[in-house]
Amino acid sequence: MASIQKRGKTWRYRVDFYSIDGKRKQISKSGFTTKKEASIAAAEVEYNLNHGQSGDKRNTIFGNYYREWVKVYKKPHVGKTSMNRFNNIATVIDNYFPEKKLTDISKMDYQKFMNDYMKNRSTLTCEKTNGIIRSCVQDAIDEQIIYSDFTRKVVINGHSKRKSHKKFLSVENFNKLIEYTDKNKSYNSITYYEILTGAYTGLRFEEISGLKWSAINFEDKTITVNSVYDYMDTGEIQQRTKSKTSKRVIPLLDELNIILKQLKFEQNEWLISQNKYRNEQNAVFFSKDGKIPSDSGMIKSMKYVQTQVGIPTDEQIRPHGLRHTFASYLLSTGVQMKYVSQFLGHANTMITSRVYEHLLDEQNVEQTKKTMQAMKKLGN
Repeated sequence: MASIQKRGKTWRYRVDFYSIDGKRKQISKSGFTTKKEASIAAAEVEYNLNHGQSGDKRNTIFGNYYREWVKVYKKPHVGKTSMNRFNNIATVIDNYFPEKKLTDISKMDYQKFMNDYMKNRSTLTCEKTNGIIRSCVQDAIDEQIIYSDFTRKVVINGHSKRKSHKKFLSVENFNKLIEYTDKNKSYNSITYYEILTGAYTGLRFEEISGLKWSAINFEDKTITVNSVYDYMDTGEIQQRTKSKTSKRVIPLLDELNIILKQLKFEQNEWLISQNKYRNEQNAVFFSKDGKIPSDSGMIKSMKYVQTQVGIPTDEQIRPHGLRHTFASYLLSTGVQMKYVSQFLGHANTMITSRVYEHLLDEQNVEQTKKTMQAMKKLGN
């Protein structure tokens, strides 16, 4: 039998039940804004207890459940960078909800947590954190540990993202970078080949470095993106992608087709000429030192090339900036958002539009001008 009580300005329910070993126990939860909400939640608990749900699971500590959830659902499928994010969130949960049960967290508790979390973090960071926690909470609901999503309708309004280094190059500087890199590429400087691949595909660094020759179809002119280079942990190519939508097939442009054929020729000649190294992973960017270059190697080459072609330091980009420049160029020339999103491997166009909202704003201004000009012609 459930009992409903008012505690200060909020309501609490308490449900008595007998565990499997015959001991009398209680389930309670507070923080409901109305008596009706508490009554509905209590009725749901009673229903589940009467239909086989054990109340013992409801003693699960939030932080413990989250860590186990990450271990089972995330760790086998993500790289070290993503795991660092999941582990950081675990620390946040432990600090804010120490030893607190999942069943004891109300919507108000979670909103208070997020209000505090937002004080010195960007809106985007808060949204990502909330998204991860929400996925965890929804799985806890599926397991009938809790019966409502306390992350639902949480209000997120963190700080605007701090301005960072320039994310993309102008078309003029992009052409300068490509021309210089193409002219000076060689197997001795294999990172130049990586730069050109990034410029012509918009692939992430770990996707570029994770390419195998089996993924390059010179005849059909396609690149299959289905692996990444785990440069931070194992130092090997892993047969996985950042997400399900990151696994994709993209066009191999004619310019890059020629460039990669030259790389393959140079690489094969070198492998035949020496007996020290073997390209056992069939890696496209297997260098003369028997390794795949790290991100730091590509960063150094990017900086050197941009300096050589006269791009000011404050306008220079890092390797990921090639991805932004590639996408920005496509969008600025009128390529549809949906196609660009699929090309980049984004889960949906909302992600693409959020990342490149600056371009959309510029396009809206331009489209407004064209609309006004068209309207002026009416009746003339």
